[in-house]
Amino acid sequence: MEPLRKIAKDATKNIDDVFERKQAETEIYTSLMDAYDHEMLQQNNSEKAIQTVVDNFGYEDQMSDELKQAHLRKLGLKQILYLCSATLVFFILLYLLVFWLFS
Repeated sequence: MEPLRKIAKDATKNIDDVFERKQAETEIYTSLMDAYDHEMLQQNNSEKAIQTVVDNFGYEDQMSDELKQAHLRKLGLKQILYLCSATLVFFILLYLLVFWLFS
């Protein structure tokens, strides 16, 4: 179902990580298809079923923003240690440069 795939793709467009974006897109599409199958059992009209699923899905931009926030990369301990080490080396080099310039 192309309309449902487009909705899933648009909802996940703000996720930066390609792997996570693809995984979230697949999960949303699967959920939309399950809802579509359920609606088709009740209505027997493909267009009405798609419209009902789209209406029940919610506000696409809001979902997109919430997914982006949920998939922000978190800094791990290793990245924090690298950042602290780089900052420390920078300040030591800056101190040595200032010391060398004014001696």
